[in-house]
Amino acid sequence: MAREYVGEQKLLRDVHHDVKNNLQVLISLLNLEGRFDTSTKKEIIEKSGERIRSMALSHEKVYESEDIAHVNLNSFLTSFVRDMNALSSQPNITTNIDAEDIEVKLDVSIPLGLIINEILSNTAKHAFPNNEEGNLNISLKKDESDAILIISDDGVGMPEDVGPGNSLGMTIIYSLAGQINADLTLDKENGTKYIIKFPIEQ
Repeated sequence: MAREYVGEQKLLRDVHHDVKNNLQVLISLLNLEGRFDTSTKKEIIEKSGERIRSMALSHEKVYESEDIAHVNLNSFLTSFVRDMNALSSQPNITTNIDAEDIEVKLDVSIPLGLIINEILSNTAKHAFPNNEEGNLNISLKKDESDAILIISDDGVGMPEDVGPGNSLGMTIIYSLAGQINADLTLDKENGTKYIIKFPIEQ
């Protein structure tokens, strides 16, 4: 009984630690927003709401799972894309998901979810101007001890001079990629393609 109590106490401490870290990440994102972004207050609130939703979804997937220490990224991606307002309001974009069942810890899924949110928000906003039709492809595969997430579109592409330092979205993406020890490759030819390779166990 004492051993079970100690285990429960450790689990509660881990949960509180995760919540604290998540709030710190959110505060950092809001601070960046204030320094970089020139959007209207309404747009900033909407962006912040999407980021909070992505963090909440990670917790939701943990609670739904029999393994409360891990998030199934296949389920996470499917739910994320289905419920993302920025994409659901763009019927001209066809989204394709091909994801394997890969389990990661909550402190990996949180920053990963925020990365995905930034990429998909940028795609919905910029890749297909004037409601042009196009495709958004999301692939998640296991490569030995790593996972490889590829998000690509066949839209108008990204200007060559856009990158971390002069773009809030790119700054967030690269910063969060560092948090999960990810190698990030960005291909700007024939649309935009992000290749994110990260260790599954961290």
